[in-house]
Amino acid sequence: MSTGVIFILGKGVTPILAYGVKSTWPQGSSAPGFSTMLRIEKLCLAVGFTHEQTAHLMTGKPLPYNGELYSDEHRRKFKTNDVTAKVGTNNGKLILAIDGLHIGEWFKKQFERLQQNVGLKPIQKKNKGFKL
Repeated sequence: MSTGVIFILGKGVTPILAYGVKSTWPQGSSAPGFSTMLRIEKLCLAVGFTHEQTAHLMTGKPLPYNGELYSDEHRRKFKTNDVTAKVGTNNGKLILAIDGLHIGEWFKKQFERLQQNVGLKPIQKKNKGFKL
C-alpha cells in the first residue's frame, strides 16, 4: 500500500500538490520528484484541465474526459470525445498521456487529422543538417 506525500505549502507552491492523497504509483518504484510533478501539474492546467481534474491526474489515476484541450505548439484547441487522460511514467519519465499517447504525439495526430479534413497536405519538416 503506497502512501501519499504531503508537501508543505510555501511561497509559490500550488495547493494541488499539497493534497495528502494516496498515490497510485507502482509499488517499488520511486515517486516522481517534486519539480517534475510541478512541471506536469502546470502542463495539465495549461492544456485545459481544471484544478480538480489536475489533482485527480496527479494521483496517477486515469481521468475520463470530454471537452477541449489546448495545444500551445499548434495554438489551437482540439475537441475531445470520450478520451482518457493519465499521468504516468514512460521509460522512467513522468508524462501526461491521452488515450495512451504522449500529449505531444496526441496533439500532432489531431493536427494532422484536422489538416486532412480541410484538404491540406501535412507539412514535411526539412532536415536541418549542416551544410559544408
